[in-house]
Amino acid sequence: MPSLYEEQSRAALKRRVFHAHGETTPRWGKFTAPQMLAHVNDALRMYLGDLPVAPRKSRSGTSR
Repeated sequence: MPSLYEEQSRAALKRRVFHAHGETTPRWGKFTAPQMLAHVNDALRMYLGDLPVAPRKSRSGTSR
């Protein structure tokens, strides 16, 4: 599995991000390029603690 700790994986991700623009056709899902970048940015912000999130509860009512 690719890791951002590997230079080759980081370089591939950078290429994909820099080539994405508003008219890029989605390869999967329905996000536009700007929506996808916002989604990824929010995930990174959550990981870094810059975007607070509440613990997710399972359907049985207990935390995962």
